[in-house]
Amino acid sequence: MENLETWLPLIRSPGGKSALCRQGQDLVDDTGGRYPVQHGIPRLVAPEALEGDDASWNIFFDWIAPLYELNERVGVRLLCGLDLRDEQRRIVESLAIAPGSSLLEVCTGPGVYQPLLAKAVGPQGRLAALDLSWGMVRRCAERTRKQLPTPLVVQGNGAALPFADASFDNVFHFGGIKLFNSPEHALTECARVLRPGGLLFLGDEGFAPTIPVRGWRRRLLMRVNPCFQRPPPEIPQGLTLKKQQNVYDGLAFLWTLERVET
Repeated sequence: MENLETWLPLIRSPGGKSALCRQGQDLVDDTGGRYPVQHGIPRLVAPEALEGDDASWNIFFDWIAPLYELNERVGVRLLCGLDLRDEQRRIVESLAIAPGSSLLEVCTGPGVYQPLLAKAVGPQGRLAALDLSWGMVRRCAERTRKQLPTPLVVQGNGAALPFADASFDNVFHFGGIKLFNSPEHALTECARVLRPGGLLFLGDEGFAPTIPVRGWRRRLLMRVNPCFQRPPPEIPQGLTLKKQQNVYDGLAFLWTLERVET
């Protein structure tokens, strides 16, 4: 994992509220609030007592973390007939990520996109990976410890990102946006940590117009995955849609949004 000290100028208390300094094994803000660093992973979660969808989905993802990747690969193959790794590679290769740029991945899960994102930014780029689930970030950190560039792995809430304003050239957020208590607020946080002109690559489950309304696959996926029942989030002020595409054989959307001055 990249040295935490090199990231300290950009790390903040959740929501970007306060700069942090290192005191022993903790990060401390200017009000005395303490955030532990365990196994090299800063734990910068707010609020401490999660509620609603944030709480219930966090429990679920902690529980499924050891089997998550296998479950996704097998499930996508059986239900959709797709090779998940091929689809993930195509997604990242379609993105306008410049070599040498900085990129934050929100909802990184066990880090399945990290090797592809590392290749996109190149050895001179910088990566950070964030997830609310402790089980997921532990797996992501283990997976990426020999990766170049090695990401800063952080436990944090995508609705209260622990980074300063305008910290990143890009944010990658594929999957999970519909599960937030407030997806629109989470997108506002993504916009906050992007530099002006920076790009947010946002994707999640959603049917393309080519998927038959009465088709068996659509009806089955609506039953087994609640994200298919929820609409895409509203685009908040500070972001403008530049590109829209369908991925996963029409079962997910992928937007490129640009950070603009308001």
